[in-house]
Amino acid sequence: MAKQFEQPENGPSHEEIAKRAYTLFEKKGRAPGHDMENWLQAEAQLMADRKAKPETRQNSNGLTKSATRQPLSTRA
Repeated sequence: MAKQFEQPENGPSHEEIAKRAYTLFEKKGRAPGHDMENWLQAEAQLMADRKAKPETRQNSNGLTKSATRQPLSTRA
């Protein structure tokens, strides 16, 4: 069974970081020996992306909803 990793409430998941780190590995010509560097860079990029975009959450139906609320008067 795969080991489960905990993630901060708003932080990227282990899988998201792994995918981004692999992308960085490929962009750097698949140079070995930079695993930790790629991982930390991937994590930092994903955290920065999250700070730049409004937070989204999934409701119980699996639908994504923005966490930023609009005043009732502006809702359609």
